[in-house]
Amino acid sequence: MSGPQCCENPPTSGSSTGENGRIEEIGGLKSYTSGSLASKLAVVLIADIYGYEAPKLRLIADKVAAAGFYVVVPDFLYGDPYVPETPLSSWFRNHLPNRGELYWTPMKNNLKYLRNTKDMFLVYRGNSKAKLRVDCYCNAGFETDRDDIKSQTGYVFLLNGGAVDWKSSKQSTTAMSATEAKYIAALEAVTEAV
Repeated sequence: MSGPQCCENPPTSGSSTGENGRIEEIGGLKSYTSGSLASKLAVVLIADIYGYEAPKLRLIADKVAAAGFYVVVPDFLYGDPYVPETPLSSWFRNHLPNRGELYWTPMKNNLKYLRNTKDMFLVYRGNSKAKLRVDCYCNAGFETDRDDIKSQTGYVFLLNGGAVDWKSSKQSTTAMSATEAKYIAALEAVTEAV
């Protein structure tokens, strides 16, 4: 267990420290990342009670990244780090250690996905002298869910023949006809295009 001396000198959040990284969402967690995604080696730095926004932690991440690593500092505290004005005992009640695996699993799965797909890429066909062409296809299935009488919407955007954006989901409103369901699908596709 930590003693009171660990909280005597908290970091100053939000200070300008010349950070080289960026904030990204990985595994559903906001994360500070630094270094090249092309790196074959990755390091996950886990923040203490002051969270992933601590400037010195980010500087450490940048230094590790400068050595050739891809570095991820996830916000396992979900934007709720310890602040000295809060009693430590009440902060600990809301951050029990048994929640750690629940937070770590999505992050671990995303890092495995990135590692296993680092050599994959999209290939776009077409003449290199031709202009880029974007095509959109959308459709709807009327009352595909008989329990709540909702229709299914689907669309795909193609860039020179390669899919770059797609979605298939249940419509939020109930369509009264197949034509109305298709209009709703077209509206969702147009909204995405804009």
